[in-house]
Amino acid sequence: MKTVHRLSLLASAALMTYAQQAYSAEPARILPVAAVIEDLRNTSTLDPEYKALVTAGLSQKTGPSFASGLKASFGARAVSGANNQTAGNTFSATMHVTRARSYEVIKGNGNSDLIASVTAGLYFTNIRTGEILMTVSRSAVSQAVVPTGSDLSAEKRKLFTAAVDSLVKTLATDGPAQFNPVVVEATVSDRVSEYLVLDGGYAQGVQLNDRFEGAGDQLVDIVYAGEKYAIAKSLFPSNISVGTAFQKFMAHPASGKDRPSVAVVLDGAPSGVSEEYLSRVFAEVLGDAAPVTLIQSDTNYTQMMSTIRSQEGVEISSLETANRPAPRYVVRLNVREPIAWEADTNLPYVKQRGYETLVFADLIDNTGRVVFSASGKDKIVDKVVNGVGVAPAERRDVNIKNAIHDLAKQFSKISELKRERTIVSGSTDAGLAINSEGKVFANSQQGYILRPMTLKVGSAAASVLVPIAEASVSEFAGKAATPLALGLPITEGSFKATSDTVFEVSRIGTQPKSHKSFSMCGPVEHFGAVATPNLMALSSLAMSTAMPGAFYVPNIRTLTDKTLTRASGFDPFMTRPVTQADFCIQPVDRVLLADEVCKDQCERPITATYTLRLKQGESVLSRTAFEGKFTSTGFYKSTSSENLKGVFEADVVDEAKQLLDKAAQKLTLPLQ
Repeated sequence: MKTVHRLSLLASAALMTYAQQAYSAEPARILPVAAVIEDLRNTSTLDPEYKALVTAGLSQKTGPSFASGLKASFGARAVSGANNQTAGNTFSATMHVTRARSYEVIKGNGNSDLIASVTAGLYFTNIRTGEILMTVSRSAVSQAVVPTGSDLSAEKRKLFTAAVDSLVKTLATDGPAQFNPVVVEATVSDRVSEYLVLDGGYAQGVQLNDRFEGAGDQLVDIVYAGEKYAIAKSLFPSNISVGTAFQKFMAHPASGKDRPSVAVVLDGAPSGVSEEYLSRVFAEVLGDAAPVTLIQSDTNYTQMMSTIRSQEGVEISSLETANRPAPRYVVRLNVREPIAWEADTNLPYVKQRGYETLVFADLIDNTGRVVFSASGKDKIVDKVVNGVGVAPAERRDVNIKNAIHDLAKQFSKISELKRERTIVSGSTDAGLAINSEGKVFANSQQGYILRPMTLKVGSAAASVLVPIAEASVSEFAGKAATPLALGLPITEGSFKATSDTVFEVSRIGTQPKSHKSFSMCGPVEHFGAVATPNLMALSSLAMSTAMPGAFYVPNIRTLTDKTLTRASGFDPFMTRPVTQADFCIQPVDRVLLADEVCKDQCERPITATYTLRLKQGESVLSRTAFEGKFTSTGFYKSTSSENLKGVFEADVVDEAKQLLDKAAQKLTLPLQ
C-alpha cells in the first residue's frame, strides 16, 4: 500500500502582501498554547473517524508538539507564561481544527484512492483585550491506495493523523512568517469631561469601537473617530492623565480610510459543513478587498480562553477585562445546498456529473437594515468514465468554496463609507430635530450629535467636532423638521443646539429610494412543475439591489445573538427591536415544462413567471411579475427523472435571477 502526503495553502493574497510589508515598533509577545481547539458537535465539519481520534487522545499529543514547534520558531518572542502584570501586548497562539473530511475515489481496477483532508487555523488572540487579531489557515491532504470495498476506518485514522502532523509543522513555520503586527499608537492630548481626546483618527488606523491598551491594566474603547483625532472612554476606573500613551496591534498597516468593523454571521449552511468553517473561508478570501474591516468572532472563545488560563505558567484567571463593543455591521452569510445531478451521454459508459452552488451575503447595520447585498455562484461539470471520477463529496466541497470566492469578489464592489451631516435645531428639553428636505433617512437610522470644540490634538489646539450624544431618526417625514430620539449621552447632559451643531450618519452600500420600509415574507409559493431553488434568497437579493425603501431583516437579532455574545467576548449587536416594516414582499413562481423535443438529445421548453407580491398585513396591494421562455439544457432520454430535476433546477435558477431583478426594479412602495 502506497501513501502520499501533499500540502495545500489557504491564505488570501491580500493578507500575504500585507504580511510582507508589516512591521512592529514594539514586537508582540507570543504565548504558544499546548492544546488543540475542536468543535465536536454534530454540526461540525469533522469526519466521524477524526472525532474518534480526538476521543482516543490525538489532541493531547498534538497540542504539546504544536506549542513546542511554535516556541522554536518564534524564538525570543515566545513566552512560557503570563500574569496580570505581563499580559499586556501578549498574544496566545492556538491551533483550531475547523475541517476534517475523507473521500473514496473508486478507480475501477479493484483499488480506490482514499483521501483525508484537514484544515486548521493558527489563531493569534490578544489575551488582554480578547481580540482575535488574525488567523493563518492551512490545509493538508493525505492519500492512500486501498482495496475497493475494504474496511476504511483504520486507514482513515492513519491518514488523518498524518495530515495533522503535517499541519503542526507547517503552522509552526508559517505562523511566525505571517505574524508581524503593526503597532498603532495614540496619546491622550486633552479631556472632555471623563472622555479622552486621542491624537490619532481613522487616517492613522484608529477606528470606531477599537480597544487600545495602556500601561498596566489600562484599557480604552474608541467611541468616535474623526480623521485625525478620536474620543475614547476608559473601561475601568483609572486616573488617566494627558500624555498617557495607548496602542493597539493591527495585522497590517492602516489604509488611512474610514473602514467600519464587520462580523460574519451564518443564516444557512449545507449539510455537513460547519458555520465556523464557512465564516473563516469568506473572511480569508475577502481579506481587505472590501472597504470594511472584518473582525474575528469565535463561538469557541470561552473554551479557548479557559484553555489558555489553565495552562501551566499562566496566572490570569482574575485578570480584569470586559466584553468588546460589537461592530456596527454584520455580514449575513447564506450558503445554499449545492444542486447536484448526473446525466447520461451518447456513450453508455460515460456520464456527466454537475454541481452548482449559490451563496448570498447581506451587509446589515445594528438596526436590522440591509445596506448592501451580493451573491456568488460556481458550476462544475465532471466526466465520469465507467463509474470512475472525482468523489462527489470532494467535488461538493470545492464547489462550495469556489462559490464563496465568487461571492467575495462581488461583495468587494461595495462603495466606501461616507459621512453625512445635517444641522440640528432645538434642545434636549424641547426636542431636537433636523431638516431632512431632499434627504432620505431610514426610521431609527443611528448617528451622532456633534458640536465643534476647541481642544488640544497633539501639540496644537484645533477646532474639532465632538460627539455630544448618540441619536437616531425617530419619524422621518422628508420635511423641514424631522425629530431625533436621543440615545446615550457622551460628553454632556442637557444642551441647546446651536447653528453649528450637526447630526452625523454613516452611509455605505445602496441607499434607499424612499423612506418607506419593507421586509421579505413567506411562505414562498411555488406553482408548476419545478420549484425554483433558493427563491427567497434570490428575491431578497433582487429587492436589496433595487432598494425601493429601507429593507429590514426581522430575524437578524436571532442570528447575531448566537454569534456576537458574551461567550464570544462581545457586547450584544442589537440593543433594540428591529423596526416593524411598512410592507412585506412575498415571492411566487410558476414554472411550466412543455413536452420534450428530442433529436440527438432531448430538450424541454420552459416558461417561468416570477411575481413579487407587495403586502401590508394579509392584504395584497400589488403584484409585479415578469415571464421568460427558454429551453432546458440538453439531456439524453435515459437520464433518470431525479437527475432531470437537478438539471431543470440549475436552468431555472439562472433565469430566475434576471426576471426577479426586473420585477424588483419595477416595484415601488406607496408613499402615503
